[in-house]
Amino acid sequence: MPDSLLGQIQDPKQKRSRRTMESILGATEELLESRGFEQLTLGEILERAGCSVGAFYGRFQSKDALLPFLYERYDRQIDAELDASLAPEQWTGQNLQSRIKYVIDESIRRYRERRGLLRAVALHARNHPEELESAVFRRRARQYRKIREILLERREEMNHPDPEQATDLGLLAVLATCREKCLFGDAPHPRSVKSNERVLSRELQRMLLAYLGAN
Repeated sequence: MPDSLLGQIQDPKQKRSRRTMESILGATEELLESRGFEQLTLGEILERAGCSVGAFYGRFQSKDALLPFLYERYDRQIDAELDASLAPEQWTGQNLQSRIKYVIDESIRRYRERRGLLRAVALHARNHPEELESAVFRRRARQYRKIREILLERREEMNHPDPEQATDLGLLAVLATCREKCLFGDAPHPRSVKSNERVLSRELQRMLLAYLGAN
């Protein structure tokens, strides 16, 4: 798959230019904490970033062109964090239930803390997957494999006849539920299910443990 939109804009080489791009992306994420991306104006973003219109259009084609870069920026950050938190030595002696609890609680926390940004980039990724770099897909697949491996290290606690398949589908189900409830909780379907974050975490843990046939 071509790198598409990201590939059309060269990564700035000079430190000043990089700082300008980072200022624009950082300002956008700050504004997303209180409003949806569609409600933001370019003027507001540039005022917060302290950048000119010319500086913006020297790096981006439009306001919407910020979204693939915001996704890439976040994905690189979370990739480094997951490498540290999912290192095998961190999990010595931890049973399956502890591992599942960590994965679900961390997912809910991340979605809650950066809801504005993640809501915006999730919608964009769904509607325009062709605008994301192939590196994003590779990193996301690697992140998922690391979580999967952490759980499958405790396969002796699973009574499901196919632990690998069950782990894949179970993770997809619980992480998708976290995302829908935390990022899109005001939409009709997620809104119809009443639960706070504590209840959501507890019940998703029970669901996944039961599906895996945990001892």
